[in-house]
Amino acid sequence: EIGGDMVAVETAQLRVKLMPLLSKQVHIDTVVLTKPQLRLVTLKNGVDSFAGLIGDAEAEEQEIEESAGAAVALVVQGIELTDGSLVIDDQAAGSVTEISKLNLVTGNLIGDSLADLTASGSMKSSDSPDVVDFNLNGQAQIDINSLLVKAVNLKATVLQAANEIVLGVDSLTFADSAKLDVSGMQLTLKGPADATVAAE
Repeated sequence: EIGGDMVAVETAQLRVKLMPLLSKQVHIDTVVLTKPQLRLVTLKNGVDSFAGLIGDAEAEEQEIEESAGAAVALVVQGIELTDGSLVIDDQAAGSVTEISKLNLVTGNLIGDSLADLTASGSMKSSDSPDVVDFNLNGQAQIDINSLLVKAVNLKATVLQAANEIVLGVDSLTFADSAKLDVSGMQLTLKGPADATVAAE
């Protein structure tokens, strides 16, 4: 059985600006979530936590559009997530992955310009005894029409046991066609065997 809550949160805040509502625009200053918990389960027969949600969501969206009469623009200036957790329980594959101490702060990722992005946390997998600590910062932008993701000045640090991996990327773009373009990449491994690899 999937059972249990799929989503839980200790506190949530949506700071909405009132004036744009008159022109059918919803401006949310920052989405603030404290201790959000997300649990995703895939049963051995392939049924997952999202079963039944997609059809319901499409029906609700159609009802909202019909009742509104016109599209409502949604603008989110930023996300602030503190001490979150994510559990991915894949019973079909026999693996459990847990992300804890998840912190995420972003600017307006779907705006007209690049926005700051920082993330950190710890990850534990049933496939490995070691805890992996990660830290990411940079700037990013998502085009919601083309689903193009662009990121610049990315720096990711991963710590696992005695190893530290530092990945730096000057520019990265990812399109919905699964095309990935990376430039100015440097990978450094610190541990029992130190190594550095760079590519333009």
